[in-house]
Amino acid sequence: MAQVREPCWRPPSERAPMADAEPSGEPPAASGAAAQLRTAAEAALPPIRALLEDQGLLPQQALGILSFVADVLNRILVSLVEPEALAKFSRLKLAALRKKVTHKPKHAEAVLMVAGFSVSGSDPEHLEWGPEGPAALAAALAVQAVIGQVQELAQTKGVRALTGPLDPNCASLKAVLCASLGGARLLEPRNQTAAQAAPKQANAVEAGWLVRRAWLRENLPQLATALEELPSLFEPAAIFAGRERAARAAVFKAVTEARAAHGLGDSARLAHSPMLADLAQLAAGAELVRLRKPEMFKPPAPAPPPAEPDVEPAANGSSSAIVAAAAPDCDDEDDRPVVVPSVGAEEIIVPALANCVPAFRMGLKHAAMNDILRLGEAPAFFTMDEREKAFQNSVAMLGGRIVSAWLAKPALAEALLRPEACVLGVGCSLDIGNDDKAIIFAVVG
Repeated sequence: MAQVREPCWRPPSERAPMADAEPSGEPPAASGAAAQLRTAAEAALPPIRALLEDQGLLPQQALGILSFVADVLNRILVSLVEPEALAKFSRLKLAALRKKVTHKPKHAEAVLMVAGFSVSGSDPEHLEWGPEGPAALAAALAVQAVIGQVQELAQTKGVRALTGPLDPNCASLKAVLCASLGGARLLEPRNQTAAQAAPKQANAVEAGWLVRRAWLRENLPQLATALEELPSLFEPAAIFAGRERAARAAVFKAVTEARAAHGLGDSARLAHSPMLADLAQLAAGAELVRLRKPEMFKPPAPAPPPAEPDVEPAANGSSSAIVAAAAPDCDDEDDRPVVVPSVGAEEIIVPALANCVPAFRMGLKHAAMNDILRLGEAPAFFTMDEREKAFQNSVAMLGGRIVSAWLAKPALAEALLRPEACVLGVGCSLDIGNDDKAIIFAVVG
């Protein structure tokens, strides 16, 4: 089974503004976002360069100011789907800034201004970020990328390297899709106790997740229920971790080889995105749940047809007669089992959670695909010791076989071989003891 959903679906209330379509009908998301990021990075270079070249600051002090700005932006970027938290972190009191940055706070203000902040019209003692949209997101993500470049230079080459040139190309689509956002993960862990969660709710960065369980219960209740009722399919036992890790690596390698074989050159290798890897792993677990209990992922109920006003009753006075006439004759029923309708993870779960990743809120495309691996197809993968040669051969073969199956489907092949694609997340979840199978899930961005 392999499926794709492209372009992605998003709940209307969560959709970020989209660019106008090109004459071809395709939104210029990738090229438009890349241009916005580069423009924003170029705008960020002068204030950051002025900060680093200020002779009145020690290099450590300059780095401290940039770390403060990065923390402010992280709080915003991980709160985009939480309106209350976003409203709180989007407003920064200048007095609080000057308390945190005691030496030359004007540098911090200048960098924040090119990151999407402006002086609040109603209160000049506050800076305010937004409103959220592609331009504001590009500004924040680009400044984060430039700050990351500065921090990496300091760590790898020492503070003397901070006087060297900075590259605006650091704010690439690949960079922002792989951004760590201060070490945040996609989903709030299940074992958060009330005592642990309460003090962290005021600070999304400390909590370290983009999607909170409360948000999940409200927006994806079926997934929230599955996570609570069947956690083992999302958090596998340690004895399976090595197998899943090997399968993920094999599929990742096979995708790279396939792109290289199709002449993509330097674009063949996709970067590993931790956020997309988390998303793919979550989707793989959801697909296992759906195979075991399809009723847990029912499609949304269709809206009832609007009532027709002033409709006269039927001449025979019986509406039930019309219903009975439309009902099928029981004698015509066959013996086929009833199939419970359910919705795959690529239909709703992947698009909704991808929309929580800041870069995707700029309108970037993503595609999701999956495959089922059963015991009979790769017995050594399920049964052999991970150190055995038979296991290693089985893993190598399954990666190529799965990717070949995806490439045989035009929609999936187009998604995997897009030259603009730059990141990949792969998930693998095993269901041992219940029809012995694994789900391989991939998300390409």
